[in-house]
Amino acid sequence: MESAPSCNRIAAVRLVKRCKALGEEATDPEANERLDTIRSVYAARLAICELEGAGATVPSSCLPLTMSQTPPKRILGFGAKTIVPDTGTDIFP
Repeated sequence: MESAPSCNRIAAVRLVKRCKALGEEATDPEANERLDTIRSVYAARLAICELEGAGATVPSSCLPLTMSQTPPKRILGFGAKTIVPDTGTDIFP
């Protein structure tokens, strides 16, 4: 994981945290629904990492899923590469 780009690494760390948080709730009838949400958010975050890595603009509707809540500054129409701090807080599961 250390050699992975920081965006991917943060997404993976958050996935593991969320799965561990489910812990014993795994037998809860709603656990499967929460697990599906966790998987979907992780997949979306990885896609956003790919978009950012390619220098593409992340659609504003997807910004709540990004690791940082501020969109990257644009220079001459190109998205600036962002360093994503891991604050440990998360608005999504």
